[in-house]
Amino acid sequence: RAEEEEKRVDPDIVELFDNFHIDPRHLSRFQGLMEQRIETFATDMLKLWELMEQARSPEGMMVSKMREMETGTFIGKTVPDEALLDLSRKFKLDIEAEQKLSDVLAKHDPDRRQEYMKDLEKHLETSGKPSAMAGPR
Repeated sequence: RAEEEEKRVDPDIVELFDNFHIDPRHLSRFQGLMEQRIETFATDMLKLWELMEQARSPEGMMVSKMREMETGTFIGKTVPDEALLDLSRKFKLDIEAEQKLSDVLAKHDPDRRQEYMKDLEKHLETSGKPSAMAGPR
C-alpha cells in the first residue's frame, strides 16, 4: 500500500506531460522535484504551462527547467508588485513585458529590485517603445 502511494503521480503533472507529449521517462524525476516544491507547486505549474506553450521543444524546455529546479534557480509564475504595476501603467507596458520584468525582478532582494526599478524607469522614459524595450527577448 505504501508503495502504491509513492508511485501515485499528481494529476496536474500527468496532464502537463500528456498535453505536451513529454517522454514519461522524465516523470519520476519531475514528480520528485515537485514534491519538494509544495509551497510553490501551483505557481510553478502555471509557469511551466506558459513556457511549454511557447517552447519549440516542450520536452527540451522541461529538461532545462528541471535542471533549474535542481540548482535552485527556477522561479514559478510571479505576480507583479505594486511598484512594477505603477511603472507598467505609467509607460503602458503590455502584459508580456510586465510579466517578463516581474520574473526577472523576482530573482533579486528588495533593495536590489528597487535599484533596478529606478534604472528601468530612466530607460523607459527615453524609449520610444517601452514594451518592446522591457519585454521578451
